Amino acid sequence: MCLFVGHGWITAKYAQLSAFEFTFTNPRIVLGRTLFMDRQELLQRYAEGEREFAGVDLSQIDLSNANLTGINLSNANLILANLSGARLTQANLSGANLIGVEAIATDLKQANLTWAKLIGATLIESCFTRASMIEVVMSGATLERCDLRHCCLIGADLVGCNLADADISHSNFMNANLSGADLWQVEMTNTNLHGVQRKNIKVSNDMMAEFIRQEPLES
Repeated sequence: MCLFVGHGWITAKYAQLSAFEFTFTNPRIVLGRTLFMDRQELLQRYAEGEREFAGVDLSQIDLSNANLTGINLSNANLILANLSGARLTQANLSGANLIGVEAIATDLKQANLTWAKLIGATLIESCFTRASMIEVVMSGATLERCDLRHCCLIGADLVGCNLADADISHSNFMNANLSGADLWQVEMTNTNLHGVQRKNIKVSNDMMAEFIRQEPLES
C-alpha cells in the first residue's frame, strides 16, 4: 500500500504508524497555492533575510546541516524530511507535519513544536532544551539520548516512544501519554509527571517510584 503525499509516494510503513494522521490533507494539492520549495530555494531566500515560510511544502526535503535559526515553518509539510545536524534554534514549527522525519543531532533549542506531528520520527541525540511542545504528537518516535530539559510537553502524545538515556529534567509532562514508552536510564530530576498515562512503560524501579509519588491521592 502506498499513499501520495507532497511530491512522492509513502509506503504503508508510515501509514501504519498512525492511520488517522494520514487524513492530513496536502494543502498544495487541494488549494493549488501552497508553495513547494527545494533546498536551494529555501536556503537562498533565508540567506537573503526571509524568515516567513509558514505552510510551505517541504516534503522529503534534505535540510541536513542547514542553519535555519529563527525560521517560521508553522503548519509546513516536512513529511519524511532530513533535518539531521540542522540548526533550528527558536524555529516556529507549530502545527508542522514532521511525520517520519530524520533529525539526528538536530538543534531545536527553544523551538515551538506545539501541535506538531512527529509520528515515527528519528530524533536521536537532538537538543530540545526549553522547547514548547504542548500537545505535540510523537507516537513511535525515537528520542534516544535527546536533551529535553526545561521543555513544556503538557498533553503530549508520546505513546510507544523510545526515550532511553534521554534527559527530561525540569520538564513539564503534565497529562502526557507515555503508554508503552521506553524510559530506561532516563534522567528526570524535578520533572512534572502529574496526570501522566504510563501503561506498559519500560522504566527502572527508582523511576517508577517517582511516577507513583506524583500520582494524585484518592479522596
